[in-house]
Amino acid sequence: MTRLWFMGSGAFAARCLTHLSAALPPDVSFERVITGNPTRAGRGLRETVSRVEEAALALGLPLERTGPLSENGRLLEAVTASPPDAILVVDFAQLIREPFLNVPRWGCLNIHPSLLPRWRGAAPIQRALMNGDTETGATVFRLVPEMDAGPILRQVSVPVELTVAATELYEILSSRGSQIALEGVQCLLNRPNNVFHFLKKQDDGAATYAPKLVKAEGGVSWDWDALRIHNVVRALDASFGASVSVRGRR
Repeated sequence: MTRLWFMGSGAFAARCLTHLSAALPPDVSFERVITGNPTRAGRGLRETVSRVEEAALALGLPLERTGPLSENGRLLEAVTASPPDAILVVDFAQLIREPFLNVPRWGCLNIHPSLLPRWRGAAPIQRALMNGDTETGATVFRLVPEMDAGPILRQVSVPVELTVAATELYEILSSRGSQIALEGVQCLLNRPNNVFHFLKKQDDGAATYAPKLVKAEGGVSWDWDALRIHNVVRALDASFGASVSVRGRR
């Protein structure tokens, strides 16, 4: 039996977990699903669990919450005592360090919603739309200490129509990304002792970056051309949205 761990927290990770769980071969299983601790937000500071926790519970998968991985003694002991074959890390919002990074047989594999090395960072889908990109994609790569810079296992391109917004693109890329992740795992299963044969180094000189969004970026000005306004609106529809100021009111 091939044993996988899954680490993720956000909406994109939850979508990937759902797609992956539906298509895993019978001899591959998620031994652990690891997500962040609940957060408190809104009126009354109501406790909110991660989207991955919601998905894992709905799928009946074994769930574990964690704060900083480096302080979780139980997971540190588990990964060294009985390493999984791979850890799938998606939208986790934590930097993965040793021993998690390289103790698994195939290391940590990340599903990233862009055509790496383009749009490394926290907001690749939104940045692609705000930039008016006509093509994006999904990349499965092996994690290294540098952000989104590891060698590529699988990659797929996806055209971006002018009418596509972030919500729809999240679903498209989570589905395609999960598909190529399963293809990559199958390749590793077929040749488990030659993992590096399948990995292709990224061109660091071609890298562009997708920093985390800030709410001020949602402010639209009527001095902009129509296409720029359109791109901001569709890029932010899955987050805090776009807005305009009229007579001093948002």
